[in-house]
Order: sequence, then C-alpha cells, then structure tokens
Amino acid sequence: MQSEIKYVLITGASTGVGRATAITLSKNGYHVFAGVRNEQDGQALRKLSQQIEPIILDVTKAEDIENAFRLVSEKCGNNGLYALINNAGINYIDPFENTQEERARYLMEVNFFGMCKMMQTFLPLLRLATKDGTAKIVNLSSIGGAIGLPWESYYHGAKFAVLGMSEALRFEFRKQNVYVSCIMPGGIKTDFMTKLKSDVNKSLSNLKPENPAYYKTGLETMIKASEQFGDKIATTPEKVAGTVLKILSKRKPTFKFVIGIDGKMMYFMSKFIPSTDRHMLLRGQFGA
Repeated sequence: MQSEIKYVLITGASTGVGRATAITLSKNGYHVFAGVRNEQDGQALRKLSQQIEPIILDVTKAEDIENAFRLVSEKCGNNGLYALINNAGINYIDPFENTQEERARYLMEVNFFGMCKMMQTFLPLLRLATKDGTAKIVNLSSIGGAIGLPWESYYHGAKFAVLGMSEALRFEFRKQNVYVSCIMPGGIKTDFMTKLKSDVNKSLSNLKPENPAYYKTGLETMIKASEQFGDKIATTPEKVAGTVLKILSKRKPTFKFVIGIDGKMMYFMSKFIPSTDRHMLLRGQFGA
C-alpha cells in the first residue's frame, strides 16, 4: 500500500496560481515542494504551512533543476514523487514585427523548455511513485493554447506548444502509469491587469515610426477590452488550484481541463465556429 505521504513539486509557486495551489494541496495532506526564485518568497510560503517546503528553482537554470532533483529525491526516498505541477510562466506583449529576440527566447525557456526539462529530469522519481498506483504531471497551458490572439504571439506559440507536448507525452507515459493532464484557464484574477497595462505601455513606448498606425490603436484596444471584461469574468487562482487537487485525487485523470467563463467561451469558439467567423468576432476586441 502506498505511503500516506504524497510528495508534489510545483514550479512558479511564489505568487498567483502556483502559490494558491501550494496552499490548497498542503491543506489537503500533500507535502509540497514549492519552487520559488528567492529566499524571501520561500520564507513567506514556509510560514503558511509546515507541509510547504520551498526550494530555489528557476526553470531556466539547469543547476537549479539538478539541485531540486537531488533535494526532492533525498526527501521522497522510495516513495517517489506523486505529482509534478509545471506552473511557471510569463507573458510578453509586443507586435510581432517589434519582437525582441532575447525576450522571446526567454519566454520560450520559461514557458516551454523549462517545463520539458522538469519532466525529463523528474520522470524517474514519478515512475518510482507508481509502484502502488499512478503518478501525475499537470501542465499549465492557457486558453491561449487553443486560440491565438494578436500582440502576444510568442505567448500563444508557447502555450500551443505546451498543449501539444502534453498530449504527446500523455501517450508516451501512459504505460508507465504516469498520467499527463493539461489545464487551460482563461484570465486569472491576480495582478493581471496591472501587469498587462505595464506591458502594453512599454510596447507602446517602443513603437517605431515605420510601424502601421493600427499597432498603436490595437494595443490600446487590448487594454480597454481587458478592463471591460477582465475583473468580471476572470477566474480566481483558487479555482485553478481546486482543479489541480481534483486531478491529483483521480487514479487516471482525463487530459484536458478548461477553466473560466472566458476560457470555456473561447474553447467553444475554437472547436465549433469556423476560423473566418471566429476571427471576425475577435478582431474588434483586439484591434487587428
């Protein structure tokens, strides 16, 4: 019979969904390794629960991932790692023409390649936890992994990649009893609006004289649309955390979980409305 202690590792646990998930899982009996990027965030989490064990983990740094693997391996022992939750992610808003390659590559490192390195590194520990059951990988994509929208092209590219990789590995890992699930939330009620306005304003200030005029109006329209709908229909981090808890409670969880009113609306559009009609509906909201 599997040990009562179930160990889980969460990346990007300092704030938002990652933090809410660490708290929710710790309250439900899981021992949580919470990946953070600095000691201050780790200390804040440690004060919340004895079941939360912060570890320094920047998913773009191979040495951090290797150190985390050693630490988690020592702690888990023969129990293995019950679940890996790849939550770390960032956004980048800019017209594609003005994309700074360094920033785009960094986004892909955080949102996609870091996730892949985590899965590749921790798979042996996850497999070890399956001797009496199943282990879980939960990857945070986005509804932006089903529909691409203007001004965030690399973000959407990364989130599409997360979904595709997750589905491929759902097949590859199934016979090892490691089940991959993917969560696709819409907007999240965190500091999203503040960060979005800051990112858009930075993008506006970097516009070039040769850029088409609609770049400016499109970015400004994006802010207005987010202000109009963001707070009204955005999902709380706790809702996403509850979905993670639900996934971990299932022996064989299903693959895809779409969350939020906006997320479900967009997902419906991606599946059932022809792209020409869908694009016509969305152009006005995003000024493109």
